[in-house]
Amino acid sequence: MTIYYLINDVYTILVYYFMRKHLPNFLTSLNLLFGWTSIFCSFNNKFEKVFFLIAIASVFDFFDGYIAKKLNVKSKIGGQLDSFADLVTFGIAPTIVVYNILISHYKFYDSILQITFYFFLGLIPLFSAFRLAKFNVSDQNSSEFIGLPTPAFALSSIAISLLFLDLINYNNFLQKFIFLYPIIIVFIAFLMVSKLKFISFKFKTYDFSSNKSRYSLIFSTLLIIIIMLIFGNKLLIMPLVIAAYIIFSLVENIK
Repeated sequence: MTIYYLINDVYTILVYYFMRKHLPNFLTSLNLLFGWTSIFCSFNNKFEKVFFLIAIASVFDFFDGYIAKKLNVKSKIGGQLDSFADLVTFGIAPTIVVYNILISHYKFYDSILQITFYFFLGLIPLFSAFRLAKFNVSDQNSSEFIGLPTPAFALSSIAISLLFLDLINYNNFLQKFIFLYPIIIVFIAFLMVSKLKFISFKFKTYDFSSNKSRYSLIFSTLLIIIIMLIFGNKLLIMPLVIAAYIIFSLVENIK
């Protein structure tokens, strides 16, 4: 029995050590795998599943850094892996969504135009890569984000895409000016490399006076969710929440 308990204790210690050291990278890997799977769903026109998968990936993206900080197991490899995962999940995957939606509603008769459009959409992963690179070399202890965070961009772009799909079938304006859709998405992507400060939820203290913008944004988000659920407009929830996030952040910049 003594040997059994000894082996069990050693096993427990090894499992704890492995989980403590590698749990953040495991969560980052799940972020990448969910992002990769969302690309498959995009090519099969299952865009609601894309949003669901990227939303889950963003949760993994939050907790990998949070747990690494709490367990004090940050590593250079983990930081690089996190950036590569974010580029795929929050940069490339949303771009493919925009591309697949547009080609399903517009037929390119000119190959040059199609290549130009594809090149134009390449600005999205390019902006994402620059945003992540700037984050890697910046002071990560800042209480604010410089530029729109990549997960916020990904969720907002896909939410807008779902709303676009819901409206285009009976909206003549969108049908005639379909190219406004990718232009809007690229403009939002540009915010990732802007020098604007965006609200971060890294609380140093929890008093209201030091976190007015954060608590106001949280209250506004809850209000938007409740109102949209009451009126049955679920597709508007995420675009309005992101719009509120951007507006509150711009107000802070003006201050």
